Amino acid sequence: RVGRLGRMTVVDVACATGREHADRARVSGLDRAPQHAWVVSRDQLVRRVEHDGRECVQRADWHHVDQSHHVQRGCVRSLSKKQNKQPVKPKAVSSAAEKQASWWMLWIVAAAIGLITYFSFAPSLNCGFTNWDDDTYVTGNSLVISKTVPVKEIFTTPVALNYHPITVLTLAWNYQQGRLNPRSYHSTNLIIHVLNTILVFFFIYFLCWKKIWVSIITAMLFGIHPMHVESVTWISERKDVLYVFFFLASLLFYLRYTETKKILFLALCFLLFVFSCLSKAMAVVLPLVLLLVDYFRERKTGKNLLLEILPFFAVSLVLGIIALRIQSGSAVAEVQSFTFFHRILF
Repeated sequence: RVGRLGRMTVVDVACATGREHADRARVSGLDRAPQHAWVVSRDQLVRRVEHDGRECVQRADWHHVDQSHHVQRGCVRSLSKKQNKQPVKPKAVSSAAEKQASWWMLWIVAAAIGLITYFSFAPSLNCGFTNWDDDTYVTGNSLVISKTVPVKEIFTTPVALNYHPITVLTLAWNYQQGRLNPRSYHSTNLIIHVLNTILVFFFIYFLCWKKIWVSIITAMLFGIHPMHVESVTWISERKDVLYVFFFLASLLFYLRYTETKKILFLALCFLLFVFSCLSKAMAVVLPLVLLLVDYFRERKTGKNLLLEILPFFAVSLVLGIIALRIQSGSAVAEVQSFTFFHRILF
């Protein structure tokens, strides 16, 4: 305001202010005289106000000289702000949008990998049953070809000297849907394998600190590798693709647990591990894989880690003993039938 006022106007204001302060000081001095030992004289206040007035006049002169300069500078700044003014989005919204976009991109990549895997194994849908274990697991299995699904018998009866009740349960479900139409069984195998490939993609993505190309290459090699032809196209190998599904899902929940420390994810990891063991006994190695994951992620070992892994080892031990007893009839060959070199090799 001082910069926009003229010199004389500021002087008049200063003088008027000085007279007002002098009158106030005189009245205040008369009112406060009985209460205070000191009284500021009118002449002292007038001199102080005149000094302040001269200082205001000097400031007014400076503002008056530079008034046009400041006005021009202010106009230039206002114009530049209007020209360069851009809408600034909140940082939180931007980060949330980027996170959502990255998730959409991950799912798009995963869907593309799944489609490539599906069309690679699509010819298996035209295959039928084979004379190698398919009669034991499906066509000649009373637990599968039944009017109703005998859940209790499935969980208490080994099939082909193997204890995998969840695998037999899925085969019985296929029979209820399409009877002995082989396409239904092959479709289930193929869909599970596609899901496994997607799970591999996400597992490697989070395991390797979100390196997208490492996860893409690993998932593609896993999905279309010729070694998986037997597991996907052979109906009796349902146990192979099924146990891998629960196995990979358990690993994903374990990674989630190590990041969040929420006991729910560890419980889901353990539950999926049990399902994997009930699909195929080969899943008993999961506790060792969990330790390898901790080593790879450089997680500190201690008492808490051992307490977390101990229930997994207990389940592996129990199911391993059950599988060994069931297969000791004829599925496991006698040790004497192998040479010393073969024993070491196997």
